[in-house]
Amino acid sequence: MDDDLVTEILAAHADRLAAGETGQAGTFLALFPARAADLEPLLRLAEDVARLLRPVYVPDPTFRAELKGDLLAQHHQARATFWGWDTGRTLAAVGVGSAAVAVAGLIVYWRGRHATPPA
Repeated sequence: MDDDLVTEILAAHADRLAAGETGQAGTFLALFPARAADLEPLLRLAEDVARLLRPVYVPDPTFRAELKGDLLAQHHQARATFWGWDTGRTLAAVGVGSAAVAVAGLIVYWRGRHATPPA
């Protein structure tokens, strides 16, 4: 059998399986009775695979919405922290530390400019 023809037959069968139509192998075998021995195992295998690949569980929309909310909250929490630190507190601590260093530098500078010369 021509490979292109087999490909077309299997593609048409797969389209019907994807549409939810099962038990269509007999229709294709009836259309090509001379090649039924070649086509039958392929069509049966395609039906078996299609049956096994059906979704087992479709999640409840409420579950999906809650899961989405939880994942977004977790993502937001992960972005809000930096190396496990709260970024707001870290910025405040850095600001206070920088201000303290600046004030200490000004004090040292002022004392150096206004120091009394040794007698």
